[in-house]
Amino acid sequence: MDIKNILEVLDFALCLGEGFAKSLEDKKITSTDLVNFFPAIMAIPAAFEGIDQVVPEVKEFSEDETKQIKDLVVTRLCHIAGIEEKWLVLAQEAFCLGLSIMKIISAFKAPKEEVPAV
Repeated sequence: MDIKNILEVLDFALCLGEGFAKSLEDKKITSTDLVNFFPAIMAIPAAFEGIDQVVPEVKEFSEDETKQIKDLVVTRLCHIAGIEEKWLVLAQEAFCLGLSIMKIISAFKAPKEEVPAV
């Protein structure tokens, strides 16, 4: 099993975090900051498409799968001092954020009589 869906959820969360970071550089968010969120918006379909496969993908990762996750996080957050030591915690935080947002989207998409699984 590959980790394509996990990487897509991570990418979405990292794009969202980057959008907020760029937007808050001037300590406020205005309509002109919308462009900073386009990458996150564009990442939603891929992240949402495989959301049912994310939990089964979470397991003991092979060395190659761990490297894929590390490479994504380190590349996107290379400006952070000590990222080589911090990447795992940041990857976990990004994954939890992305997965939580995908669950919220699922709740809004669910028919009113259905309650989405948590």
